[in-house]
Amino acid sequence: MEEETKKKIEAKTLIVPLMSVGIFMVLIFAAGYAYFNSTVTNASATYQVNLPKVTQVSCTKTDCGVTVTPAMMIQSAANNTAAKTNNTCAVTCTCAGSAGATCHYSVTLAAVGTAYSPSANLGSGKELTVQTRLGTGCSVQNSSTTETQASTQAGKVVATCSHTIPTNGANVSSTVYADFRWYNVNLNQTGHAGKTYKYSLTANVTSVG
Repeated sequence: MEEETKKKIEAKTLIVPLMSVGIFMVLIFAAGYAYFNSTVTNASATYQVNLPKVTQVSCTKTDCGVTVTPAMMIQSAANNTAAKTNNTCAVTCTCAGSAGATCHYSVTLAAVGTAYSPSANLGSGKELTVQTRLGTGCSVQNSSTTETQASTQAGKVVATCSHTIPTNGANVSSTVYADFRWYNVNLNQTGHAGKTYKYSLTANVTSVG
């Protein structure tokens, strides 16, 4: 009887260590399984992120005007080739942004205040004329680079401009000028006495990208 009891105690004593070893092996296997799973699923990858181009157009302008004085209308001093006075309007626009960004805008000539109308019987002669000068990246519109009567150009687009930011990211600027000239023609110009004809160049952004 004592011998049987002793065997049962010894058997229980062996079971506990064996269970401990079994549990330990299970834990090691589970940890190893999780480790191998993690190394397989955490594969690396390279992603390309396309950021939008940031573009901005900023412009500054200088308006101009011609005031007609009596000395500019004396018929005895008429001259159809040499202007009695001149004045220049300008608008400068700067395109800024990331490399490759583009700016597109148009430039309009606008009359400000009193509108100019040519003297009677002027025909194709010169009186108050305008002629544009274009900066880099700008193209002529409505034959504006030819000296012509201001009344035929007012309200029209005189230039369109396109700029692209270079690879070094430097800003791109361009200026459009409008040169006004007043001629003392051999006609009755008294209707212009004391009047000031003002003009302005305005840039209108058409697209950026």
